Amino acid sequence: MQEISDRISRLWEDENLEEAARAVLKHLGELKRPYLTAVEEKLLGLIEKEYGINDRFGFELNNGYDCNDL
Repeated sequence: MQEISDRISRLWEDENLEEAARAVLKHLGELKRPYLTAVEEKLLGLIEKEYGINDRFGFELNNGYDCNDL
């Protein structure tokens, strides 16, 4: 659960974060479970990719999907 919180916090710090992205992050941050569903993970990953946030290992995120498929 801490990992999800950390990922959301890194994104929240971006001053250019659009309102739609903020709404998704707000919802994900309010979840009471320690995991994300596949759709939630894709949404978070897409926002991370859009704003250039790297994963916890410092590598570019690659969740196996193309943003054009959404």
